[in-house]
Amino acid sequence: FEKTTYKLIDFLVTGAQSLAREYSRYYGISIEKIKIMPNWINIEKATSDMQQVTKDELRKKLKIGNDKKIILFVHRLSKRKGAHYLPEILKRLNSTIHNSSFVILIIGDGPERQNIESRIRNYELWDKVRFLGWVPNYQLPNYYLLSDIFIMPSDEEGFPHVLLESMATGTPFVASNVGAVQEITPSLMRNYLIRPGDIKTFSLRVTEILSKTPEELNKMRQSLKNYVELYDIHNAINKFAEMIL
Repeated sequence: FEKTTYKLIDFLVTGAQSLAREYSRYYGISIEKIKIMPNWINIEKATSDMQQVTKDELRKKLKIGNDKKIILFVHRLSKRKGAHYLPEILKRLNSTIHNSSFVILIIGDGPERQNIESRIRNYELWDKVRFLGWVPNYQLPNYYLLSDIFIMPSDEEGFPHVLLESMATGTPFVASNVGAVQEITPSLMRNYLIRPGDIKTFSLRVTEILSKTPEELNKMRQSLKNYVELYDIHNAINKFAEMIL
């Protein structure tokens, strides 16, 4: 049905050149019919949504001490999004981060939740996680801002909006190198893109970022904020108009 539909269209719009090649190969669409339109983020809105509550208020609400590093996962709790890797990542981090002084915030819900919770309990690491379930979009910037690092261990992705959200708030990340992730990642973060399922390297890179000095982190945060302006909605609207009209 999809292949038939694609034969009828004038253009297919997708988010990155790598995705265009895959559509062309799999569905037999002429590459000339495929237009590249990156995903976008409303940076003004994202930043205005920050600080609805202070970091101290959030830490108190989540019962996280000021001495704890905060690691953030935001996605559907499914295997496609790598949620099933979280217990093993947690276990490795517990053995590598000094004094195990960290907490993982897990935002989202899905079919893997019960399995993840069970395995974390078996590892006796329940005090290291906070399951928050679904959180409204307008509240997410506060959790990115609270966190020291964002993680995305996905097995599959297209053009993940969560990475744009992470960069807009200046939150460093470690992510699986899938889909269009490498295309939308600034060069300074390329070393933090990991082969899917490589939990050992993924965890090492998380520890590496958490071990950086405040000066190094501030430089990284500012670079991410500057880079993500390429994907601001105003730039995207102009590009789409030029491409289609």
